[in-house]
Amino acid sequence: MATTDIITSLLTELANGDTQSALTEKTGASSEESMNVIMAALPSLLGSLNQQTETKEGTSTVESLLAQFGSNKKENLAEKINNTDEKAAASLLSSLLGSNEKEVETSVSKATGVDTAKVAKTLATVAP
Repeated sequence: MATTDIITSLLTELANGDTQSALTEKTGASSEESMNVIMAALPSLLGSLNQQTETKEGTSTVESLLAQFGSNKKENLAEKINNTDEKAAASLLSSLLGSNEKEVETSVSKATGVDTAKVAKTLATVAP
């Protein structure tokens, strides 16, 4: 599956009503705020993921982090959001963005007008 297909599939599922409800409940951000945060942060997240996987060590780290969250194909995105361990998800986001995490959160907050606390929680919720 091409990267664009994966992104399109993810965004389609994020727009689902159940997913939006789960995000709102988990993060305190409205549906519109959540989507704006995700759209604004997507280039940074994908860029960090790409940068991490440029080395064998980085690829192993990313694979290890993703393995922590499993891949239950029967679970839809709303269920994954509801079942995600918040501390583990925040750790994954920190590992992915590294020292740029606060910078990305601040940048996304300024771009969207969403409070940085909601931005941080939204990013940690959708990162896995």
